[in-house]
Amino acid sequence: FEEKINEVNRKMKSLCDSKGISFIDNQNIDQSCLNRGRLLLNRKGTSFLTKNLSNFLKSKWLNKSNDLSSPNNNSKGYLLNVSLEINDLRNLRKSNPHNIIFSYININSIRNKLENLCSIVADNVDILCIGETKLDHSFPISQFCIAGFHKPYRLDKNRNRGGILVYVKSTLPSRMLTRYKLPIDLQVIPFEINIRKEKWIFVTIYKPPVQNNQYFLNNITELLDFYSSIYDNKVVLGDFNITM
Repeated sequence: FEEKINEVNRKMKSLCDSKGISFIDNQNIDQSCLNRGRLLLNRKGTSFLTKNLSNFLKSKWLNKSNDLSSPNNNSKGYLLNVSLEINDLRNLRKSNPHNIIFSYININSIRNKLENLCSIVADNVDILCIGETKLDHSFPISQFCIAGFHKPYRLDKNRNRGGILVYVKSTLPSRMLTRYKLPIDLQVIPFEINIRKEKWIFVTIYKPPVQNNQYFLNNITELLDFYSSIYDNKVVLGDFNITM
């Protein structure tokens, strides 16, 4: 098992190096960091992952001076994707007041959690994608609006499983993309964000663990292929629940 993990990590690092993509080393996360089902991280694993991401951001990104909104900056800037504790998130925002911060969280039912969520994301996150909202049509969208954000994009499964919400800051032009029709059993929200007059496609995903991996990957690939001629900038984030 460990040998297979190391082999996959080596291949991923080699691919990242060839594409000029930064690689975060998570070798300190081993089998003791998994829950009983051996599929998700336990508290120890989540703590290690948070520290790895935090150390990466501090060493790699926080000293950069790229400013997405600076008219004198000819570079495309950069995006920061974080999953940190609230104080780290606040510090990240203070260090990067003009950069776009986006995040994904599996909330395991958003009911009765919106107030706490608002206190976390307020002024800290620009794009927030949420998985496993566990809502149905009986919950009005007005119940889940957050001040300073557009009305969320929404995809429901039922009140017991699945579902996605996407929040985008009201200062960012955005729209949900509906031209490509996915099978109804896939939980995916593609949406467009306009950043410094450049269009980005974001694809938020929640894949249930029981869904066939190949079926899921084939459909996501076709979705990305469809939009590849329109968007040069792409971000895919969410819960993939794919074991190697």
